Amino acid sequence: MQKQYNDNLFFDERYRGLCVQCHAASPNTNDHVPGRAFLVKPYPNNLHSVPTCKECNEKTSKNEEYTSFIIKYLKYLECGDNEVLDKFVTDGNQYIENCLFDSMRVDENLVPFIDIDFERIKQVVTKYAVAHINYEMSKLYDIPDKVNIAFKSQLSEETIEQFEQVHFDEVIPEIGSRASMKIIIMPDNFSFSAIQTWNVVQDGYYRYIIDYDTTTRIRIVIGEILFCEVIWE
Repeated sequence: MQKQYNDNLFFDERYRGLCVQCHAASPNTNDHVPGRAFLVKPYPNNLHSVPTCKECNEKTSKNEEYTSFIIKYLKYLECGDNEVLDKFVTDGNQYIENCLFDSMRVDENLVPFIDIDFERIKQVVTKYAVAHINYEMSKLYDIPDKVNIAFKSQLSEETIEQFEQVHFDEVIPEIGSRASMKIIIMPDNFSFSAIQTWNVVQDGYYRYIIDYDTTTRIRIVIGEILFCEVIWE
């Protein structure tokens, strides 16, 4: 039988009193990751939360709405159901209208198209990656060295297959972190491969995995359509 532990016990005291995102202000809110804009009801009851200041918690909210809109728009477009797509963009939701206003362009033939702002999406992905690292590894991370994002339609089958692979890094995470506790509670015959798995927050909507060795890399898949890779070297 697998041992159990109280998830609330393991918090690195070195980082108490610091915002996970800016590392400067005192945290006065708990930021849930991912935001509910990327999930569907009933929401998972075990969403990760990290301590942040109010400014960091709120400053990417518009970008989260925008990213959520782009993902949903492309998914409906991919399914080829124009009726569903039309309903999505005309349902009277104010945030959708705002995102459409921000994203809609017309080409030289006056044909409308969605102009994707990848920088706004990268800001959201970076925020979530930092939060996941803090939650799992009990560390504060600064701006990553690389943030790579791509939509499924931009990737080859071979690239997606490589992205999905689980890498077994035989490096023990920092003692006391949640990642290290996964080792402690494993049965006596555990293998490192048993703890290196995709963390599925909500099936079909959000998952992530952390690789830690000489570099730290987190891969995130949102809506099974947006593939993200954030790297600290």
